[in-house]
Amino acid sequence: KTTKMGQQQGSYQDPMEEVAKEFNLSEAEVAEMRAWQPIIARSQEAIVQKHGKDWCKSESATLSTCIAQNKLSPRDIEAALMSDPQQILTKPCGKQIMDHAVCWENSHMNYLFNVADQHCQTEIQAHEACLAANNQDGAKCFFLEGKIHYCSSKKVLGLK
Repeated sequence: KTTKMGQQQGSYQDPMEEVAKEFNLSEAEVAEMRAWQPIIARSQEAIVQKHGKDWCKSESATLSTCIAQNKLSPRDIEAALMSDPQQILTKPCGKQIMDHAVCWENSHMNYLFNVADQHCQTEIQAHEACLAANNQDGAKCFFLEGKIHYCSSKKVLGLK
């Protein structure tokens, strides 16, 4: 059985090792990306704390109503979220859970993109140049895309 992150249970695989293989990253790039992780995670928490309550209000309300009507427990919701994306829609409130998750993800990404647009032009230009040089193959520019994310995360946290 594999979990959502694609890891076999019982054998821990370093997700960064998988990413390194998949995107053909150098040791130095992997080390740099590892160093970004805590800052990216902290910025995500900060964004959610500050803006989460304003996001997806109608989706939240619809989901809450469905949960109440179906008397779902947090465990039921967790189980639905961990299930295969094709299967989630067959679960009670599956559509509402998906709508909320998609809205939340989009709100979060839009927020980061707006921050990046204002503060990370150098990183964005490097990523665009990479895409142009590699026939728009995002996989070849994964590290530079990560740099944009790291830049916007630092800005969110007020770091230099």
